[in-house]
Amino acid sequence: MVRVGPDAVRVDGTLGEAAWNLATPVTNFTQREPNEGEPARDSMEVRFLYDEGSLYVGARMYSSQSVQASLSRRDDRGQAELFAIALDTYLDRRTAYGFGVTAAGVRVDVFFPTDNPKPRRNRF
Repeated sequence: MVRVGPDAVRVDGTLGEAAWNLATPVTNFTQREPNEGEPARDSMEVRFLYDEGSLYVGARMYSSQSVQASLSRRDDRGQAELFAIALDTYLDRRTAYGFGVTAAGVRVDVFFPTDNPKPRRNRF
């Protein structure tokens, strides 16, 4: 994670700013479906930047197959491919706030109030 100055990142989905090159990409991902815990089938690079008031998450995902990008309502991923992240802001390994986006651009926000695997509003 790299701290950047104000206006170093533009939230436009392109990851074209030089600041993204400062962050070391995270690449060692595992899959959730169909075989949870196994190495991901396709590669992905995720980079983290932050400034005084924001956390920026940039991801490049590669797919060897066609991508499911069905449209759905907000907070409902439907059958679409999804990139999501959950933050354990209390560092208690029980409570987390999550957010994500589907391949169709549908935003998904969730709250995990306990160590219960089913969040209150939705699931990733």
